[in-house]
Amino acid sequence: MKKLLTVTTIALSSIAVCGAALAQGFNNGSASQVQQGFVNENAVVKTVSDALKANDDTPVRLEGQIVKQLGKKDFIFKDGSGQEIQIEIDKKVWNGITVNPQDQIQIIGKVDKEWNNTEIDVKQVIKK
Repeated sequence: MKKLLTVTTIALSSIAVCGAALAQGFNNGSASQVQQGFVNENAVVKTVSDALKANDDTPVRLEGQIVKQLGKKDFIFKDGSGQEIQIEIDKKVWNGITVNPQDQIQIIGKVDKEWNNTEIDVKQVIKK
């Protein structure tokens, strides 16, 4: 009986150790994973023109103005070159700031491509 209990305890301990190693996010390098928490600034799109050509989910950091409101969460954003793109800003993203068309802002988010439409899903608004 003691031998069975000892063997069972050792087996369960081994499983727990292996499970803990896997739970820490091991990446064997063969699977592509989306990196979270760090963004390579060289890979961030910084103009509307580049955002319109970028792939879906590409990170963006744009500076310019919101020139028009289209709906509750949808706006037209214009960068320094004069190019415009549609952006979506959820209510919680505003974080209590008020912006008018004359205000310079920085938006941080990602490209959202759907069918033949490209817009920016804004995650942060910074008033300059």
